[in-house]
Amino acid sequence: MAGRNYYVILGVERDESPTGIRSAYRDLAQRYHPDRIGPAGTAAFQEISEAYATLSHPDRRAEYNH
Repeated sequence: MAGRNYYVILGVERDESPTGIRSAYRDLAQRYHPDRIGPAGTAAFQEISEAYATLSHPDRRAEYNH
């Protein structure tokens, strides 16, 4: 987790609403899904998924912000 900024990965502001985070995740997941762009998208898709998993859960997001 060190060195990764999940807000930058998803392209959202730090005070983005859960709806905005979900929307950003869906857009990026469609764009970078390995089924769509091949194996080259796997690393990016995993990073996007990890960022969403952290920021979409209120407790994990609060812990990440501290």
